[in-house]
Amino acid sequence: MSIRHPLFRSLGSLLLVVLVVSLWFAPVAAQAPVVADEQPWGQSFPFYQDEAIGPAIAYLRTQQLANGGIDSFGFGGADMSGTSRLLLALNAVGHPAAHFRHAEGKGLLDFLADGLENYIYAEGNVDAANLFPGRTGLVLAGVAAAGVNPQAFAGHDLVAALNQSYKPAEGTYSTEATEEFASGSANPVNQSLAIFGLVAAGQPIPEAATQWLIEQQMENGSWVNSVDTTGYALLALLGSGNLAPTAAPIQQAVAFLRERQDRETALWGVGGGGEPANSTGWSINALATYGYTPIESTWATGGTDPRTALRGLQQENGAIAATFVNAFSTIEALFGLTDQPLFMTPIVRAERTLAYLKAQQNDDGGWPGFGADSDVGATLDNIFAFAAAGYHPAEIKSATAQSPLAFLATETLTYTRDLNGTIFPARIGKLIVGLVAAGADPRDFAETDLVAELGDTLQATGAYSSTAAQGWNSGAAGVVAQSFAILGLIAAGAEVPPEALTFLSGLQNEEGSWGSIDETGLVLQALVAAGMPQDHEVITNAVRFLHTSQAPYGGWESFGDFSVNSTAYAIQGLLAAGVDLNSAEWLRNGRSPVGSLASYQKSDGPFVFNWHVNVEDLFNPAADDLFSTQQALPALLGAFYPYHIEEAVELRTSFTPLQRGPDPDRLVAGQPVISLNDERTSASISVPFGSDLDGNGQLTLAWSIVGDTSQPAATTTITPTRGTGVFTATLDLSANPLGAAETLVLAATFSDEMSGVQHGGTLSNEPVVVEARLEPQRFMVYLPLVVR
Repeated sequence: MSIRHPLFRSLGSLLLVVLVVSLWFAPVAAQAPVVADEQPWGQSFPFYQDEAIGPAIAYLRTQQLANGGIDSFGFGGADMSGTSRLLLALNAVGHPAAHFRHAEGKGLLDFLADGLENYIYAEGNVDAANLFPGRTGLVLAGVAAAGVNPQAFAGHDLVAALNQSYKPAEGTYSTEATEEFASGSANPVNQSLAIFGLVAAGQPIPEAATQWLIEQQMENGSWVNSVDTTGYALLALLGSGNLAPTAAPIQQAVAFLRERQDRETALWGVGGGGEPANSTGWSINALATYGYTPIESTWATGGTDPRTALRGLQQENGAIAATFVNAFSTIEALFGLTDQPLFMTPIVRAERTLAYLKAQQNDDGGWPGFGADSDVGATLDNIFAFAAAGYHPAEIKSATAQSPLAFLATETLTYTRDLNGTIFPARIGKLIVGLVAAGADPRDFAETDLVAELGDTLQATGAYSSTAAQGWNSGAAGVVAQSFAILGLIAAGAEVPPEALTFLSGLQNEEGSWGSIDETGLVLQALVAAGMPQDHEVITNAVRFLHTSQAPYGGWESFGDFSVNSTAYAIQGLLAAGVDLNSAEWLRNGRSPVGSLASYQKSDGPFVFNWHVNVEDLFNPAADDLFSTQQALPALLGAFYPYHIEEAVELRTSFTPLQRGPDPDRLVAGQPVISLNDERTSASISVPFGSDLDGNGQLTLAWSIVGDTSQPAATTTITPTRGTGVFTATLDLSANPLGAAETLVLAATFSDEMSGVQHGGTLSNEPVVVEARLEPQRFMVYLPLVVR
């Protein structure tokens, strides 16, 4: 199967939503690219700490040896463990592993491939009985994080090898293998890393495996009384989807981390003989995966917070550590400089996205557009998404066993022509591509030869156009109609007349675009698919336009703001043109365009339009966005138009949705904090919270003063100000300063009707009240001791 396929167009404003309802297939109208002043993630998910990430990675480059591996501890030799962990870190912060290479040419994956057998098998003896499950899980996760298939790495299927070590009766991943400093025995570290690796590879985890790990939890909530191992276990359990954050073992583990956090520095691992940078990196990432994102307010203590304290450990050379300054401490510190779960590899992103898309499928087999009813354009985009991920679209059936093709068959004539029966070239071209991707014959679909009908719209000018008109839709000649007509013909194996390519090339603007980012990406795919050489002046000028219009944070914008759709289209056009998006010229803050795109995905699968929360209007860019999601996935996977299935058997015909994990849109309630000024005339209220990525969670505060009286206290209600991860308010007590014997009682009422409120071990769609009290000052009265 050749994967050559793009996405669609961009939705840039609420006004455009109305336009898209009618067009659905057309890229946005021309606009001048607007360059943002700064990257958008410092104060929004995934909370990249780029000021610290950049120097840390620069330092790590100095620790890479000629064999491609990382010298983790400064002993002069590279090691598999640190190299695997670096791949996890790079993926989490959005930096491409392919760009991390030694000057002599070898990269991280080269080193892992060369040392694989000696690391995961005792004495390098390749036999199932000699496998080290923990080591295998770690390498498996690193390979998956790099975007490489772990089922075909260095001649090994790491997933199959690890699964072969699974003992269903016990629920353990274990073997009898032993070697100096290594064992295949069943223990919490091996089990956590094995589960974590399989999670990172997008594999389902047996409940018996997670249950065995739960049974190893100590009474204090930890695993082996270790902060780091508890971090491993939390990520493994939460990533598996077998346990919710409200589950008792998860709650106990979080309580352990709370108890072990140093109250003065806000770090973990202080004073225990270990390195705080490592323990803090694992703890932050595990807690962010749990739902404490961002962590700054919910885990603040000692006048600081874990992330700020972790950044404070950075040395002048970029390394991060308090005591043991080396590559290993720096790598694991990177885990805490983002809120991206470590297991969110490209494979997991794809599978969780597909699980989300599958959940949106209607009973008729189609997918909704901007309402509840199925829409042909949206259904085609979902066909492309599943095909890009290697699944046969025709086999993605609804709860009533209806396929997308069944829906398309009922709507083909309505979609492709106006009320007079005149053809829309753009729509019929896109439909042909979708039908071919789904294994259908566009020359005989819905009793219609769509290819012939498309050919009939060719004009003497070389344009594919018609007089069709309906609502906002038009059959007039233009960039979109010409591109989709060409792509449809190519997908169907039909000849594209030279004059059609000449017409489309002639629409290029002087600066190299075809009006917008989206349209330029679309045209690049059409021209290259039609045989135009990648070094043709038309192609290179378009590539130059996309390069100069790239935003400082790696993606592309529409209407002055980041657009998932525009970024996806640009990526696909550039990939079609043969551009290496991991090369230095396309990186921004070390992040590739694909890394930038991935930064707009939630951990449970869907993409957002962007992270600018707006709950006041009809369109909230930070809400789960089906339109952005279905168009982002093929770009994330490197697929672009035209999507042609050479052999249907190459696509998987069975799809089982992966567990998507906890909903990051739920509001995770924190404990209110009351600070009183010295005069007791004003109280500052801080109410931290986590998650609620769609921004629609709310908080109301009610306070009262209780004194030495039986009379009920008067209650005052106020609305706090929402910030990043915290609600704040100030209580004016100047009229009646708080007396020394009085108690200030605060009731914080959290609500999130869409996704619910989590408080500890409960999740509720009803409002949740958390109380805080500022108790009276207590004085100890010491009486003189009288000796008689």
